[in-house]
Amino acid sequence: EKQALFHHINPEDGLNENSIQAILQDSQGFMWFGTPNGLYRYDGYTFKVFRNDFNNPFSLSENSITVLHEDSDNNLWIGTEKELNVYNKLSEKFYEVTETKKNKKVRDLKIHSIVEDIYGTVWVGSQKGLYKVIKSNSLLYSLEKIDATIGSVNVLQKLVDGSILIGTTKGLKKLILKDEKYEILDIRDSKNKSRNNNSSIISIHKDRNGKIWIANPHGLFTIDLNLPTGPAAFSFKKVELLNTYIFIESITSDFEENLWLGTRNNGVISYNPETGKINQFVNNKRSPNSLTSNSILDLYIDNSGVLWIATSRGGLNKLDLFKKNFIHFRNNPDDPNSLAGNIINDFFETKNGEVFIATFDNGLNKLYFENDKVKFKNIHLNNALSKEKIWSFCKDNYNNLWVSTANDGLYRLKLDAKNNIIEKSHYTVANTNNNLPSNNISTLYTDLNGDIWMGAFIGGVGLLKFTPNNKDKLPTVHTFNSGLNEPNKITDNRVVSIFEDSKNNLWVGTRNGLNKIIRDKQNDPIKITQLTSIKNNPKSLSNNNIFSIIEDSHGTIWIGTFGGGICKMIQEINEDKETIYFETLNESNGLINNAVYGILEDGDKNLWISTNNGISQFNIENKSFKNFNISYGLQGRNFRKFAYHKGASGLLYFGGIKGFNTFLPKDITLNKLLPKTAITDLKISNKSVGINEKTQNEIILTKNISFTKNIDLKF
Repeated sequence: EKQALFHHINPEDGLNENSIQAILQDSQGFMWFGTPNGLYRYDGYTFKVFRNDFNNPFSLSENSITVLHEDSDNNLWIGTEKELNVYNKLSEKFYEVTETKKNKKVRDLKIHSIVEDIYGTVWVGSQKGLYKVIKSNSLLYSLEKIDATIGSVNVLQKLVDGSILIGTTKGLKKLILKDEKYEILDIRDSKNKSRNNNSSIISIHKDRNGKIWIANPHGLFTIDLNLPTGPAAFSFKKVELLNTYIFIESITSDFEENLWLGTRNNGVISYNPETGKINQFVNNKRSPNSLTSNSILDLYIDNSGVLWIATSRGGLNKLDLFKKNFIHFRNNPDDPNSLAGNIINDFFETKNGEVFIATFDNGLNKLYFENDKVKFKNIHLNNALSKEKIWSFCKDNYNNLWVSTANDGLYRLKLDAKNNIIEKSHYTVANTNNNLPSNNISTLYTDLNGDIWMGAFIGGVGLLKFTPNNKDKLPTVHTFNSGLNEPNKITDNRVVSIFEDSKNNLWVGTRNGLNKIIRDKQNDPIKITQLTSIKNNPKSLSNNNIFSIIEDSHGTIWIGTFGGGICKMIQEINEDKETIYFETLNESNGLINNAVYGILEDGDKNLWISTNNGISQFNIENKSFKNFNISYGLQGRNFRKFAYHKGASGLLYFGGIKGFNTFLPKDITLNKLLPKTAITDLKISNKSVGINEKTQNEIILTKNISFTKNIDLKF
């Protein structure tokens, strides 16, 4: 199922309107939004609003904006409920354009559509019919009514041959232009005369291949205008969408030839004409990133691939079509097959792609597939507990899954070929006669010898180890305690992370430093090197809270610290003496946050780093970061220690407090289309300079600063 994250433009951003009626991007890259209460211009950072000002004859004549269009001279045409306006960007002035009958202005036009023909003439479709704009001079225009019988015009669409399709309440018309002459043809559906000929045309769209799409009250249609019966004939072909009635208000298409449909009560629909795939996006009160309203008034795709969505009573939404988001799974109280809990502690991916998920308070979850859909199964290990807190997983050489908990000890789960639990053993301090030294075990790790190492970062009991034997009784657990600066002791009993490198060294991260452990033939520690943060020593660890340890494909070990960013380990051996020091990378180098939870390496040898403020991708070769925040679909800003895992398929998993994300790194892309740059304001002594306005007895600007090439300032 396609996941889309809609970004909502809120009043705090400067757009104080609940309903947006028209959208346009002009040739400079500015976004314009027509609302019932004025015209807004957006530069990507701030909004500027234009409204009627009774004392300014060059302001908007009326505030209820219905349609926007930019002509080839960069003039902005604004259709309103009552009349037509044109905005001269150079002078920043609005001019009213009206039809005059017997020296009286005709109002209440309710303009629906504006288009410019191949000769530079502007045509206007309104509730009162079709109008042609007559240009007297560069600043003076008037409207001339063309056909009184054509009916209300809903939409105008210019075609490749220069003609214009006219969608009216009485069906489809065609405006044929030749020099200064024109002809309007009443074109008919040659195959289905009764259904489409007199149907009201709501929207018309010409896609990038020149194909024409039409929406009328009966649905979505394609039309063929190249019939041998002549220019006045065409045929409709209906497109089957959803099994419900859909009223389409707006149509547009993206760079990948997907069609996007804005509907009256059914949200936004995407349709791929080649594959027939349909996705519907609607408001979901439980999802903060869904559409804010299902009533769509206009759709517009800008030059950078962002879909802008004008809604009724839901304000403005946008969706970056080039941005590939992280897949997000979370609990849905209305769906019994969803993730049982949102606080994630660990993952374990099985050979068949199913995933065991450790949650805090909601026990063990299993992700599985049924009819190509993802489902979750909640598994209770101890029915006596109302809330099961699962910390971590590891698998032994006997295909048993070991599960550590907070205050409920260890579980050994025997799985069948379909990953169903067929046998369960439970170990606590009490039932093992203190062989298990604590019921709160937070860290599990299976080494290459098959031994399982354990630790606890709360109420630490040191480093623990046992050798699984596939018997019901828990094997003898060996304990290795801490002693800071003591030989062959770890730095702290609060163990957070355990990792075995390619050289058979065991690394143990604690709340107070890192430990390198060399083991004997019995797999017990015989030499422990303590590594800690040393004040004023930039080559030491940046922080003693060691939350993650990883070895990349080059053999370099990376340390994730909670508060000090990531540390690259550099190991040098001179005359059999090893020196270990670190190179720190943190927020000053581009890392999104210094509180690091997990580090994983992808197939392209990049590191992915979960933090307290999102996820960073680190390119080891060029030492550059790419940062991802919640706008990319992350479950939240804050992630969790232990909650990171790389599956055999290359899928990466990162968990947090609002569910978890999973993704193939190659699928995560950034929008690389750069927006245009424009100067929007000039301030002298912190005061904006106006056009033809004197500043210190000098006129600085004679036209809009965005169109000004040179400015002379005296000092």
